[in-house]
Amino acid sequence: MSEANVQEGLDAALRHHQAGRLREAEELYRDVLAKFPEHADAMAFLAVVVSQTGRHDEARRLIARATSLSPHRGEHQYNQGVILTAAGRPDEAIAAYRRAIAVQPTLAEAYFNLGNLLLAKNGFAEAAEAYREAVRIKPAFADAHNNLGNALRSMGRHDEAMAAYRKALEAQPNHVNALNNVGSGLFRRNQVDEAIAAFRRAAALSPNFVMAQFNLGTALGRKGQLDEAVDWLRRAVTLEPNYVDAFTNLGNSLRDIGELDEAIGCYRRALQIRPDHAGVHSNVAFSLHFHPGYDAAAIFAELSEWDRRHAEPLRASGRGHRNDRSPNRRLKIGYISCEFWAQAEAHFVLPLLESHDREGFEIHAYSSGERIDQITHRHRQAVDVWNDVAGLSDSELAERIRGDEIDILVDLNMHMRNNRLLTLARQPAPIQVTWLAYPGGTGLRTIDYRFTDHFMDPPDQAAGIYCEESVQLGDCWCCYDPLVDLPAPAARIPGPIRFGSLNNPCKLNASFLSLWAEVLRGVPD
Repeated sequence: MSEANVQEGLDAALRHHQAGRLREAEELYRDVLAKFPEHADAMAFLAVVVSQTGRHDEARRLIARATSLSPHRGEHQYNQGVILTAAGRPDEAIAAYRRAIAVQPTLAEAYFNLGNLLLAKNGFAEAAEAYREAVRIKPAFADAHNNLGNALRSMGRHDEAMAAYRKALEAQPNHVNALNNVGSGLFRRNQVDEAIAAFRRAAALSPNFVMAQFNLGTALGRKGQLDEAVDWLRRAVTLEPNYVDAFTNLGNSLRDIGELDEAIGCYRRALQIRPDHAGVHSNVAFSLHFHPGYDAAAIFAELSEWDRRHAEPLRASGRGHRNDRSPNRRLKIGYISCEFWAQAEAHFVLPLLESHDREGFEIHAYSSGERIDQITHRHRQAVDVWNDVAGLSDSELAERIRGDEIDILVDLNMHMRNNRLLTLARQPAPIQVTWLAYPGGTGLRTIDYRFTDHFMDPPDQAAGIYCEESVQLGDCWCCYDPLVDLPAPAARIPGPIRFGSLNNPCKLNASFLSLWAEVLRGVPD
């Protein structure tokens, strides 16, 4: 076989290889090696084919031999990295890519693959450096720009991440991963309409891209376009039947349109996949409050199961408290919530914070939400110590609160989304209270009290449905402030009284409507 024939054979093998015809490619590579047993390139390409067919040990032997025959060819070290990655040996693959770069510093793909392995090991800063080298060498390397964005996002550098994703789209306008990532960044900034447009485009370009469908359904849910949100999230769980987050968000949208049985079914399905997922189990417990088929005893049973499954294993991590026991010092009260912004709770929490006795109490806020607006700034100004804790895990937050020596910790979310009940399960404060999120309890044995009033909980009816001690607050458990200056009410127009409700539509059901009907029947005209 002449050198020209060898090159023809290699070229033909490469064409088969690139087209995915691995058997034909392997035969041609072996033909070359039969005539030239030490042909390093043919051996290296054969090693890749063999690796792709799952014969990793043979592939490693072949690529090691090819590398020894041609130690100054960075491509062979690079292929060794590819083969070691496929064989599930990432540390050895990282070393191979570093050798490839040392031998041939212009191998952009080696930097890219090195970055991918470092990113998978949470080496975000090193990964970002590798991706930067890849795009320096190859400026239109869209995948490298996109993955650079992923590394930067993991480091919390969201603006730089968005710039990297947009660079990927400049290089390749239909890069579906970059489109999806831009959408996620816009969604995080609460630019929901722009996020929806990006997700739509990604989903249209790649109809089986389940992440784009999930994100589109989630964004539509945030926008209140619930029927379409349900459609997209159904597609996501059809494509990926074990997608816990998709089942969860599908349940959320179904709940919000009042399809409670199906919503609870979605949450239960997610729990089958991930029995340890406390957030999904919170969704079950919260949704039961809206369903007329579940009474207080049934809800308490679910809450007790939540406590047994998720909180009880954490109680041992709770340690003693070293709080100063001087009787005349200012007590420290901490409020923990993800909702310190312009939403319903603010009308009750903010007036409380702004009215606290600052001489007798030191007020701390622990904000685990990401939304920030003018009402957030008012919350911040109304407390003595403000803590942004969205980036802390539940255990880290518990240690922060314990270190701050909070005396009374007040939970404001209960089992609503993004709650921090797994923090309270660790008993970071000697006294723990829940209040306001909705009428009910948490089921946590580490929460001592819940605030209520005699309308919601007549004293003779509260036994056996809460684990917390119920504290009755005068005539009402909360006080409302509109937070804005309201115009004087207009004079009432003669005629029948008009009734309205601004509640969540998921609370509407036959039993509820029949109670409204009794009210209407009891009013003349």
